Amino acid sequence: MKKGTNAFPRNLKVGIVPTLRLLKKGTNAFPRNLKVGIVPTLRLLKKGTKGAFVFSLFLTTLGLLSFCRAARTAPSPKDNASALSPLEELKKRQIISPDAEDYTEEDLQTLVRMKKAESLGAIDFLAHKLGDIQAFTFETHGKTNSPIELNQAGFEKYLFFLSQKAINYFASRHVEPKRVFGLTDALGRKVFDKNGLLTLSGENLFDKILEKRPVEWELSGKIMANHKIKKESLSPAP
Repeated sequence: MKKGTNAFPRNLKVGIVPTLRLLKKGTNAFPRNLKVGIVPTLRLLKKGTKGAFVFSLFLTTLGLLSFCRAARTAPSPKDNASALSPLEELKKRQIISPDAEDYTEEDLQTLVRMKKAESLGAIDFLAHKLGDIQAFTFETHGKTNSPIELNQAGFEKYLFFLSQKAINYFASRHVEPKRVFGLTDALGRKVFDKNGLLTLSGENLFDKILEKRPVEWELSGKIMANHKIKKESLSPAP
């Protein structure tokens, strides 16, 4: 304990000051703190330095705080994925060819629909239907714990199953399968395309039906709905 008089200035030099400098660097601060901050302080502790134990705890806390801050601010793999340009993401999801240099509004619309499908549980839906979905999805960063996303084939398969589900629903509402092509939403937009797949408007309509939200549709001028229609809704528009 005879060396206690000069311990505080020396701690400033070998422990606290370097540690505070490293805190600004964030990511690698904690490992380096062990070398330039905590270890020298512990050496002083062996020599009986007055107050070294307190400073050791202090430096350890600073190092942990720096490490945690770096973990919070470091970009996650998901952030990196979302940072892709539209062209890159369209290629990644196989919506356009790998050598494409441009894309259309329809391509972007497909991408938006694909992401919406994922948010509504398309991955689990396909897994339940098919079991093995490797051909229809991909892992964004090649790791088993990475987020899984749809590719173009996966979205087409999902849309097919969803369309079949929609056809069965409308059949339960007294719309024959061969007549689904005549269905329109409340704004007169087609619900199914010529291939029997849900259009963007049809997909939005059916999503609301699945969410049990009140919606209306038309067939040959007749208004139909998944809820009780008020009489004023049945009167023709002026």
